[in-house]
Amino acid sequence: MSIKDIFNNRKEYDRENTNFSYPNLPSLYTKYYLDSWYVFPYYGKVDTFGIPVMPSLSKVKYCSYGNDENKVLVLQPVVDYFLKLREDYLDSVAVNSIKPTKYFKNDIPPIKGFINGHEEYVDKMNNLYVDFVNYLQNTTKSSLPSGLSPLQIKFSLIKNYDDFINELLIYIKNNNLYITRAGYVESLDYSLLHTGLALEIYKESSSNDQERKNFYNDANGDAYLELCIRNNFKIDREIPWRTYLDIRTKGKGIQDKVLSFSNTDPSVSPKIQDYIPEFKEDIQLFFDTYYIKAVPYDDISFVYFAEFMNIINNYYSFFNQSYPFYGDYKINECGKASVKRVSRGSLPVFEMDYYVQLYLKFRNAELNKVVDENVLQDIYNISYEIYKQKLTNGNTLKESIISAVKYYTDNIGTLAYRNPSLYELDEKEKMP
Repeated sequence: MSIKDIFNNRKEYDRENTNFSYPNLPSLYTKYYLDSWYVFPYYGKVDTFGIPVMPSLSKVKYCSYGNDENKVLVLQPVVDYFLKLREDYLDSVAVNSIKPTKYFKNDIPPIKGFINGHEEYVDKMNNLYVDFVNYLQNTTKSSLPSGLSPLQIKFSLIKNYDDFINELLIYIKNNNLYITRAGYVESLDYSLLHTGLALEIYKESSSNDQERKNFYNDANGDAYLELCIRNNFKIDREIPWRTYLDIRTKGKGIQDKVLSFSNTDPSVSPKIQDYIPEFKEDIQLFFDTYYIKAVPYDDISFVYFAEFMNIINNYYSFFNQSYPFYGDYKINECGKASVKRVSRGSLPVFEMDYYVQLYLKFRNAELNKVVDENVLQDIYNISYEIYKQKLTNGNTLKESIISAVKYYTDNIGTLAYRNPSLYELDEKEKMP
């Protein structure tokens, strides 16, 4: 299918689906769907201040029954709410309120849930090294003087650690890649399934527009939507078999409310003002309880700074072990080429301030596509000065690094720099 076909199918999907409308149009259904592609693409990926976060693995639990085919993990609060949603669904089937169809069977066992981003990040970094070395090999071969072969001596342009790091920075910047955990969480590789807030009850690709339309138009669609609302879930507007726990609730249910939905009567609006209290502190408390920051922002997440140092140092060590020599090529006056094998040397020993600069430089490289380069450079300069000033004032290395990264993160705003924060989105997309 061509890009044009996909685009046209998406337009048709929006046009034909009568269950919701865009926020500026009156619609009962708009209030109960979460738009994960356009409005809330970073739902659960950043906290209320725009800082990238990852679920704490100690807070992830199974939400499946013992005989379920798929053993699905989600955050503990999602387990509690989904088990109640599933019980309500089974009750509805029992009293014939829901009649089994292709999409809604006698039960709704979870098909897919939490994807472990902590493990996936390690795999991504291993793949990044392999891809980078392949890139270097191809680049070096094309850069050799005419008539010379790199059979024994490869990567002649990288003579030391600094050359290697500079090439890696260029590679990440030019290819819109990432190397830090924060960059990973901000990327498209990190989906909303990684947040631990999402569950899917049907197995299908989100790119299948016909299946998405059929799922929405199923006879049980309204009943399922009502059950989701009663149990603090929102349905994904773009992937209707996926639901998210609404983290903006304090947990007060609405079982005492009578809801009635109709595709043909969007004026029907249940009164559930108590459902979503707007307490900013409670929202951030949710993140503080169930997530850890993906930047070295505090004592817990500081380990990701050491992780970053290990990654880039291991990259160079692996590279140097595999290719310990570079070729020092020269062309004499007669046009004859000569080559000398030169050892790159082992990994140098650097002061910590070198790695602080590197971390900030790589964050700049990750963000350069979306934040003005001059802004990035200014914030980089101030962040590094904060690090040095903290050390001068007697702070520990750890305290100084955290202070520098906090300043960088807060002023870039990570994703919040480029998009409205969760609070701002709440003001635009409040539930009733």
